[in-house]
Amino acid sequence: MLFMALIIIGILVGANIYLAQRFAYFFDLASTLPLYILFPFITIFMIWTVMGLVNSLSSVGHILWMAGAITMGLVLYLLIATIGVDLISLAISIPPATKGWIAIALTVLISGYGLWNATQTKVNEVDITIDGLKEPIRAAHLTDTHLGHFRGGEKLQQIVEMINKEKVDVVFFTGDLLDAAMQLKPEAMQPLQNLNAPVYFIEGNHDEYTGVKAIKEYLKSIGIHVLENEVTHFKELQVVGLT
Repeated sequence: MLFMALIIIGILVGANIYLAQRFAYFFDLASTLPLYILFPFITIFMIWTVMGLVNSLSSVGHILWMAGAITMGLVLYLLIATIGVDLISLAISIPPATKGWIAIALTVLISGYGLWNATQTKVNEVDITIDGLKEPIRAAHLTDTHLGHFRGGEKLQQIVEMINKEKVDVVFFTGDLLDAAMQLKPEAMQPLQNLNAPVYFIEGNHDEYTGVKAIKEYLKSIGIHVLENEVTHFKELQVVGLT
C-alpha cells in the first residue's frame, strides 16, 4: 500500500513539473514559479474535493465535488494533449505558443464531448453463444449507473424504460448503483422496481463506500435478488454473484 502511494505521488509530482515547465516554455513566461504554485494547487483541490467530499450532503459540498471532478478530467486531458503535441512536434516544427494553444483547445473539446457523452444512454446488443442452451435468453447487463452528484433517480428511470422496451427476460446489474450518499434514498433507487424482469444484483466498490448495507437492504425489499458470494439459477443459466 505504501509503495503504491509513493508511485501515485511520484506520478502526480512528475505531471505537475512537466506541465509547469512546458507551459512556461509554450508562452515564454519569465518565471515558472506561478505555474509551480498553480498546478499543485489544482491537484490538491481536485483530490480533496473528489475524495473528501464525495459523500457530502450540503449544497456547497455538492458544487465543490462537481468542480473537482470536472477539473480532474480537464487536467488529465491537458496532460495527455500536451504529451501528444510534444510527440507530434518531434516530426513537425510547431511554434511553442501554437503548441500551447493546441493542447488547450484539445483539452476543452475532448472534455466538452466527454461531458455531453456522459448524458447519453445507448443500448448495445451482443450475441453470446452458450453451448447446450435449449432456448435463447434475452438478458440486459446494467452496470455503473453511479447515481450521485451528476445523476439521480430520473436518469435511472430513463434507463429502466429503455430496458423495458427491449422486452428482456432477466437483468444482471453488476454494481456501482450509487456514487455518492446524496442519492442514498429510496426514491433514487425506486425506478428499479419498475423493471419488467427479474433482477440479479452484486455490489461494486462505489456502493461499498457509499453505504452498501443500506443499498442491499432496500434492493431486497423491492424484490431484487442480491447475490452475496452465492450461486443461483435463472432458467438454464447458473448465476454466480460475488461481493
